[in-house]
Amino acid sequence: MKLGKPLVAFAMGDPAGISSEIAARLLHSAKIRAAANIVAFGDVRVLEAGAKVAGLALDVDFVSNIDKVPDRSTRPVLVDLASLDPNDIKIGQVSQRGGAFAIENFRTALRYAAEGKAAAVFFTPFNKKAMSARSRQLRR
Repeated sequence: MKLGKPLVAFAMGDPAGISSEIAARLLHSAKIRAAANIVAFGDVRVLEAGAKVAGLALDVDFVSNIDKVPDRSTRPVLVDLASLDPNDIKIGQVSQRGGAFAIENFRTALRYAAEGKAAAVFFTPFNKKAMSARSRQLRR
């Protein structure tokens, strides 16, 4: 995606908090769209749930594979990792699934940038307890 603006990778954070709503608001923002091309990493169902809370209609391109991100797009692109059903998360409750979701999105965004495809990476809020719970499970 090259339209004279930097390409920025965006990782969706913990789905049990405000991250999904913030993600929808960021991807909807005219100022953000004017400043950078965004490639987001997460789950379309979680983003749609956030958009519903925010009262916004999504105007985002969706791809199912990182290799399918278009070279040019006038809208943000979400790489749907299809990694979390929002019905499996309870808002306001720490969960390993929520931590795993945030970690996977962040790692994927970092790899994307490390490959030279993005100039920067940002993310919506993480929950350290959820991420720690996921890390403890992986060490077992």
